[in-house]
Amino acid sequence: MDVFPAFTSDADPSKAPASKMFPLGNVIGHPGNQDGVTTWDTIKMPSGIPRGAQVTFEYQPGVWASRTILNEVANGDGTSDYKVQEVFATNVQDNAALYGRAMNLDSGSGTTTHVPLCFTRS
Repeated sequence: MDVFPAFTSDADPSKAPASKMFPLGNVIGHPGNQDGVTTWDTIKMPSGIPRGAQVTFEYQPGVWASRTILNEVANGDGTSDYKVQEVFATNVQDNAALYGRAMNLDSGSGTTTHVPLCFTRS
């Protein structure tokens, strides 16, 4: 059985596709008032995550949630407050592990390019 094609990209068969998820650091503190009832739409994370990106975090040990970034307000200390699209009353543990997903840049040409979500620390 030839398994090599399962680990290559259509754009360049000599290279593996981008990872689907990769570490971005940690959620800073925890969002909302953590009562399990009141919803929240702002979360503090490392700066530089692009608008439209989807992040996944471990909100309780072994349990994960995702949010889509709508807006970023930089705090000037390497962190930013992000407004998110999905509004839930999720209780998030302090310093939850944070992962980003590769962004799909399909130009309509039939080939898909996966770009790792990158951020810069100030």
